[in-house]
Amino acid sequence: MSARWVSEELTEFQLEKRLDICKRLLDRYGVEGDHFLERIFTGYETWIHHYETESKHQSMEWKRPYSHPFLLPHKKKISKPIRPQESCAYSFWDSQVLLMEHYQKTGTTVNSAHYSVTC
Repeated sequence: MSARWVSEELTEFQLEKRLDICKRLLDRYGVEGDHFLERIFTGYETWIHHYETESKHQSMEWKRPYSHPFLLPHKKKISKPIRPQESCAYSFWDSQVLLMEHYQKTGTTVNSAHYSVTC
């Protein structure tokens, strides 16, 4: 058996907000067409770890085939908090080209104000 990542669950309000935004974007696309899509840019962020994380294979453990699942629950791997030996990298692009790559300084807080300045 191996551990698996536990995803963050969205609240009902967050789900409704995402649905509303998607509907508004579809409405704008219906009016403006492909020109609307050409003006959208998106981004991706990833954490660069300055240490070696445990692989899925390394986190595996043996269990007996007749083990009762309630007596031996599945292991869950929880994301670790950001530590000084980690840094963040961002990539932003539009429909045509990579617009920017940005490497975050270690120890800097990442929030909406930081994203606004970076963009």
